[in-house]
Amino acid sequence: TTTAEPVAIAIADANGNLIRTATAESQAGANTWTWDGTSNSGTKMPDGAYNIAVESAPSSGGSATAVPFTVGGTVTGTQNTTSNGMQLQVGALGVGFGALQSLSD
Repeated sequence: TTTAEPVAIAIADANGNLIRTATAESQAGANTWTWDGTSNSGTKMPDGAYNIAVESAPSSGGSATAVPFTVGGTVTGTQNTTSNGMQLQVGALGVGFGALQSLSD
């Protein structure tokens, strides 16, 4: 973010069901937040694809705005698909090389 601000984080399952929400106070620049894989009730969620949204908290009379973010994961393999070419597999999720920002061990 460009300034310190509160942000809201929402994680939904592949069916769009909201399973986890969190708030954090971001600082100017890069920030990190790690999901522990649990739902709001503390249930450990299974491996799978989840949707993540990060928004700034609405100001008085304003509305929330999307905050750009990146997601990290463990590469579990590669796959060459007819429609998408070579992809890295992150669990069951295929990620095209164009979406990568960095790789590390």
